[in-house]
Amino acid sequence: MLVLDSINIKFQNQSIIEHGRIVIPDGKITTIIGKSGVGKTSLLYAIGLISSAKNYTYFFDGQEIAIKNDAIASQFRKSKIGYIFQDNSLVEKLTVIDNIKLAASIAGITLSDQRANEYLTYVGIETEQKKYPKQLSGGEKQRVAIACVLAKQPNLIIADEPTSALDVENADAVLDLFRKIADDGKKVVIATHNKNIFSQSDVIYEVKDKKINVIQGLELLDEELKQSSQELIKTKMRNSFFIWYVKKIQKKTRIEKSIMIIMCAIAIAFSAIANSFGDAFIEQQTELINNISDREIFVVNMTTPLNIVHDVDENIAISDKEYDLLGKISEVDCIYKYYEFRSIGFEEKSGQAYYVGEICVDSDGLKQSYIFASDNNNDYKSYSIVPYYEEQHLDECLQTAYENNENVDYPIYLSSTIAKLLNINENANNVRLTINIGIPISLYKTQMSVGENKDQYDIDIDMSTMHTVEVEVAGILNDSKVNTYSNSGSNLIYFPYEKMEQLRDSKLTQDVEQANSWKPSAYMIYVKNYDEINNAITKIKNINPNFKTLNQYQDIQSMKSLIDSIRSTSNYVIDIILLIIFILMAIIQMNGVISRKYEFSVLKANGLTRIEIMKLVLADSLFYIIKIALVSFILTLIFSLVLNTLFAMDVIAIDVGTFIYVFEVSILSILVPTILTLYKVNNYKTDYIMRN
Repeated sequence: MLVLDSINIKFQNQSIIEHGRIVIPDGKITTIIGKSGVGKTSLLYAIGLISSAKNYTYFFDGQEIAIKNDAIASQFRKSKIGYIFQDNSLVEKLTVIDNIKLAASIAGITLSDQRANEYLTYVGIETEQKKYPKQLSGGEKQRVAIACVLAKQPNLIIADEPTSALDVENADAVLDLFRKIADDGKKVVIATHNKNIFSQSDVIYEVKDKKINVIQGLELLDEELKQSSQELIKTKMRNSFFIWYVKKIQKKTRIEKSIMIIMCAIAIAFSAIANSFGDAFIEQQTELINNISDREIFVVNMTTPLNIVHDVDENIAISDKEYDLLGKISEVDCIYKYYEFRSIGFEEKSGQAYYVGEICVDSDGLKQSYIFASDNNNDYKSYSIVPYYEEQHLDECLQTAYENNENVDYPIYLSSTIAKLLNINENANNVRLTINIGIPISLYKTQMSVGENKDQYDIDIDMSTMHTVEVEVAGILNDSKVNTYSNSGSNLIYFPYEKMEQLRDSKLTQDVEQANSWKPSAYMIYVKNYDEINNAITKIKNINPNFKTLNQYQDIQSMKSLIDSIRSTSNYVIDIILLIIFILMAIIQMNGVISRKYEFSVLKANGLTRIEIMKLVLADSLFYIIKIALVSFILTLIFSLVLNTLFAMDVIAIDVGTFIYVFEVSILSILVPTILTLYKVNNYKTDYIMRN
């Protein structure tokens, strides 16, 4: 038997039952009657453990149930109670057969289609199993609801006005089913106004004046009934249940959900495109600026009183310690020595100055020698071999490139000025030069006097060894390439830095034992990014106050501002799109979840806990997250392909990061509004929802 004692129930802050008691025997039909509004339905909710009121005691077969514990009460509803509500106890999005399977699954019972059909046969329905509840008549719905209850195999069956919307024939059929169920030993409780049910009831209670009165069957209640202390069998919902339920629900809502997926996926794809476009464009523009801007800083130990920053022979060498400090500057990418092989200078062996250099030009089988001397009154005074570095991209500064130099290991370039002096033009072929130069191998420390006051300055003089080198010319530089680093003029021959190092190293080992005493007075430094130049220059000058820097730093602030503006605009567009996505999905999800509150209440009445309802909705959301993410990524690929084709360049870069971005946005756009909505739904009171 079931006993509820000390029943106190309020509705809308008004007391409707006070100090009530009700006993429900096994194998009998117990009916609750009373006028509308006296509390019949509220009493049923208390019996069914879905009432918001918890101030009563609940004994089931001699076992007290902790009704204030949601997990225990839910577990009891799963295995012991079957509820038939007044209007509809069915999930509208599931077929008749799936509703029966759902009820059984909640109770931990697995039903085959055949067994589910047997329950339909039991309640008098033969051919409706594939239909949805909305396709059934009122009588058919009630009988299917009874079949669902029977599938749970409960001990207690509760029905709220089960015949109120039925004609006499259907009402009698439903009543016959209840009698049949009671005769099988079940507890059956019915709240009704139907007088025909009164006549077939074993026990009748009337709710009147806030009291529960027995008006029939008192003698049954007074009999000594066998008390049972059986333990509650716990039913744990398996993950497969949630997956099964979600698949069934989504099958019914496939069209509207597909529209939602496509709408959300398009929005996410656009945001991913905007994000990838912004990143790709900014990366391309930054690379472009790094290429077109001069990231090099020319550092000179300016110990001589010159008005311009130049590397001159008299500057003092930079020490090893200072070189190490330069290399430790965080903005520095790489650092190279700067020095020149000059046609005038001081010879290391004799200590005497040399003033004359010769270049022999061999072009198309014709040879011609040119003498450069410092005492000449024309342009043939001197020449220098200067280094160029990989970062300078001299091959992009050519006015003439010779195509017959594929096998040249070290491309040699001429300034336009010396090319004219050597009568080398763009029509020449197989241009080879034989050059006499001095290679610095040691330093000579001395002093020099400067100015009217004869101020004394310590200086280092490069001491060189004479060498003849034969090279093949790879091209002639355009007029824009000028010498800004030294006072050697514009008669320049550009050698790769590695080639000059190779030549100087060979002279060090062959000609001078103490050659390692030579050190450069200038270095060429390359920073990592164009916007780090100023920071690097500041740190360089802090190493030695004599350090002077030269940088062909272009005024790229406007371009940098443009990139920053594009970045800000891109982020703004992305934020707007994401906001629209979240608002759109919040509205869709909140409406979708809230519209299912009756469905969730039915599930709660059948025993699902708040946590299990949340798992159910989260499982539903997970399916859509995966679908939306996949569709979004496919659309992103399509959009990027179209845009890259239209622009004929990779303006959109799609990578793993893009997929992660799409998946993250998909999660947030579905999960966040779902969780917020679930919090609200789980705070709904089941009895209030079912009543309305």
